[in-house]
Amino acid sequence: MKDLDALLKERLSLIGKIKSFDDFMKGTVYLSKRKCSNPKCKCHQDKKYLHKSYVLTVTKDGKTHTLSLRKGEVDEVRKLTENWKELKELVSELTDINMQIIKLKKELNRGK
Repeated sequence: MKDLDALLKERLSLIGKIKSFDDFMKGTVYLSKRKCSNPKCKCHQDKKYLHKSYVLTVTKDGKTHTLSLRKGEVDEVRKLTENWKELKELVSELTDINMQIIKLKKELNRGK
């Protein structure tokens, strides 16, 4: 197990990384492929002609919300969702370190 000073330095480093995020959002960006409502369209005859569009899905309060994205919006929104995933990982790491710190402090206090 690491010593308390090492854990505190690691925690400080993670907090710095977490603070560096200026924007993020929970959600997923993906390419949707679907048939349109026109039965005469090629998309109804052959899957290779399915209509493609980028979509953002966000689950909030147990409901999934879907939003179509323009090509110019995809990179910006994808970056926001990637930031969220990275932030979640950092918070998980911070939680692990804080757990170790708490356990170590308990052990040190027992020894007194």
